Amino acid sequence: GQGNAAALKLGFNLNPIGALAKTGKIEGGLDAAFAKTGALAAALAENFPAATLLRADGSLVHEAGGSEAQELGAMIAGAIDTLRRLGGAIDLKTAAGRIVFTVALDANYGVGIAKLRAARRLWARCREALGLEAAPMKLQAISSARMLTKYDPWTNMLRNTAAAFAGAVGGVDILTVRA
Repeated sequence: GQGNAAALKLGFNLNPIGALAKTGKIEGGLDAAFAKTGALAAALAENFPAATLLRADGSLVHEAGGSEAQELGAMIAGAIDTLRRLGGAIDLKTAAGRIVFTVALDANYGVGIAKLRAARRLWARCREALGLEAAPMKLQAISSARMLTKYDPWTNMLRNTAAAFAGAVGGVDILTVRA
């Protein structure tokens, strides 16, 4: 029933910008997609108070060959653009607190840990600029697909271990390691 829904820690991962980045098109255009996203996010926020609603995904830029700075910049810009485009369908404080941020980690664990720290600092500054109180960033790390090799699973295990180490030491909330 409805009482159980309040405790569910779901992730709805609404991300029109990510869909556009992945496919190069979005049915009905970005404005229509954000109108639907705002309405859906508002309904989900009410029915699932423990769930995350939105996703800001920097891993798309990483997998396309982007640098760490480009990945973080795209992720933060995507989050801010999403908040602006929701058009008040869901209040700013709620929406900003219900975003999952995703970064890719590769075998360079020192850079990965630094990237996670930088992401948190960037989002903290954005929250401050938006007039929101400080709150922890919900951060997901996913092991990089571009670092993996097709023919050497043992090397891939080492690379994924290094990426997972960076995520664990960097304190991510969600750690996803590719097979």
